[in-house]
This record gives sequence, structure tokens and C-alpha cells, in this order.
Amino acid sequence: MKKWLRAAAALACAGMLLTACSGQGKEGSSGSSVYDEEAVKQAAVHVVEHLNNGDYGDIVALMDDTMAEQLDEEKLKETWEPIAQQLGAFSEIEDTAFVEDKGYGIGAVLVKYENAELQVQVTYNEEMQISGLFFR
Repeated sequence: MKKWLRAAAALACAGMLLTACSGQGKEGSSGSSVYDEEAVKQAAVHVVEHLNNGDYGDIVALMDDTMAEQLDEEKLKETWEPIAQQLGAFSEIEDTAFVEDKGYGIGAVLVKYENAELQVQVTYNEEMQISGLFFR
């Protein structure tokens, strides 16, 4: 269990760092004129589907250059698989949410697994490339 927590914490820290590093200094916005809320939520659900299917290369292909350099296919696999073992079998997508923050569109997906629930948060830039990936 401690290994799983360390891996999740490491990925969350890496994701936060990558999001910060790939930013263009954009400040928050009051309403989304750039992002289609439903498209961001659906794209985040697709990331969850790719994770569940072990399609790590498909996720990396959706990342911006900075994120892809820091979290390649092998690193994503090494991070996700121990978490997936702890979670157990996928059950269902329970909910999705959207927020825009500092110029990024963020899709959050609440996922129910056999042993636990997990929130997968996917951060997108204006080109709909993944700029951050967090597990909570």
C-alpha cells in the first residue's frame, strides 16, 4: 500500500510540475471561450479508457511536448499499473466535471473500481493536448 501511495504522490507531483512548466503565464478566466466543456470531459473519459486498456502510447500521443518528454509510455505504464492493481477491476464512470483555470481546461472523471474510487484529472492546453495528469 505504501508503494502505491508513493507512486501516486510522485505522479501527482510530476503532473503539477509539468503543468506549471508548460504554462504560458496565462491567468484564470471568468468563462470558457476557448474550451468546449463536453469535449474536455469526453476527452478525459477517453484517457481513463486508455488507462484501463493499457493503451499508454495512445495517451502519450495526446500530450504536449513538455509532458511527453517527462512522462513517456514506459513511465506512465510503471506508474499506472501498480495503482490499477490496488484499484481492482473497472466498474464504471460515476461522474465527470469541467473547470477552466489559468488558461487550461481540466476534465475530472470520478471512476469506480472494484476496491476503490479514483478521480482522474486531465489538464488540457488550448490545442487540446494533455498538459497534466493527476490521480486522486
